[in-house]
Amino acid sequence: MSLQARLIAAILCALIAILALGGAATVLHVRERIETEMRSAHIVAEHRIARQIAELPAALDPQEKFRALIRTFDSDRHARLALLGGDGRTVQASHLNQPRDPAPAWFAQLFAPPAQVSVVPLALSGPVSALELTIDPTSHTRDVWTDLGLGLTILALFVCLSLLLVYAIARSALGPLTAVRASLHDIGAGRYDTQIAPSGPPEIQALAASCNDMAARLSAMAAENRRLGALIDRMQEEERAELARDLHDEVGPFLFAIDVDAAGIEAASGGEIAERAGAIRKATAHARQAVRRILANLRPGLLPGLGLRETLEQLCREFAARRPEISFELEIDADTFGEESDATLLLVIREAMLNALRHGHPRRIALAVSAEAGAVRFRVGDDGGGPVGERRQGYGISGMIERVEAAGGTIAIAATAQPAGLVVSGALPLAAARAMPGPGREAQAA
Repeated sequence: MSLQARLIAAILCALIAILALGGAATVLHVRERIETEMRSAHIVAEHRIARQIAELPAALDPQEKFRALIRTFDSDRHARLALLGGDGRTVQASHLNQPRDPAPAWFAQLFAPPAQVSVVPLALSGPVSALELTIDPTSHTRDVWTDLGLGLTILALFVCLSLLLVYAIARSALGPLTAVRASLHDIGAGRYDTQIAPSGPPEIQALAASCNDMAARLSAMAAENRRLGALIDRMQEEERAELARDLHDEVGPFLFAIDVDAAGIEAASGGEIAERAGAIRKATAHARQAVRRILANLRPGLLPGLGLRETLEQLCREFAARRPEISFELEIDADTFGEESDATLLLVIREAMLNALRHGHPRRIALAVSAEAGAVRFRVGDDGGGPVGERRQGYGISGMIERVEAAGGTIAIAATAQPAGLVVSGALPLAAARAMPGPGREAQAA
């Protein structure tokens, strides 16, 4: 549950508790209120009766006086007056005005007290011997029921309005947290260019400013890491170039001299000496081939004087000569994409092809390189089968991923079902690639 939902739920529970307590406090005083109003009505009725009784001595017709009193109680909402005869029967009674919409029966049964009946004896001769006063609780109960319903309705409206106000305030205050969460997700995914527009209360604005500052710092750190990674790559290339020069300039001439001397010995002698000289020449040839192979591994960059297209074509021809059963296909829409871009792309594509040859059994390897929307997109696909996990165990794939990410690009390795194989694809920003320090000219000249 979100923080906003928890806050609203907590306030809602508090408001409901207030509503329940208010209702309970009102209900506890319902019966007391009805009884108080009934006592008030009884006192008023008794005063009216007492005033009439006090006027009896001066009345010419006392019976008519009481009948007139009965008529004054007609349509009264709370009191009913009756004249009783000597036998206790009702001679005449007033009409009680009952409410049209009384309180529910359960409410009256639960809270309304019984009707209050009082008898006032009269020392008169005639058919009337006493007065019977009845205080009926029906109208009082209905009034209390109406007031209680109105009070609870107002309290419920207050709770609803308070809840709406709290919801609006919570939404306005916590709404910007959604943008903060999205920004943190982007930062976690490596997109450090995200920025949050400050909004909401000061605390949220300070949090947004902190996120923006963190993103800026991480962006600077990522740029610095890319620069250091590129510098390390250049130093490695220069070191390889230096080692290649040493092998070429130091070991190469000695091997050549050994081959020349062995050829001279072989030509000037015969028998066993000639055979030994021939064996030396063969060993020297193997050593020279090994040196050439080492030099090729130490210089995996572009061929001197060639762009990326011709270098990839030459690479495909070399692989095809070693593995004639495999079909190599190349699609590239430019001869070059810049010196640094070409160097990075060649290393990535070469490693992807070697990965396919080492860990799979492909019959076809397809290469595609194209420039679109300010980026160079590459794709190396094969039909060699095999799980992806087995092909990602070596250091070559890790190095390939690190090199692309250091250049600010993206790379993905995914398995294909039909045909079963592997696809290495990604994109390298042209601007980022051209800004990367490439191998020194010594490596190209080696």
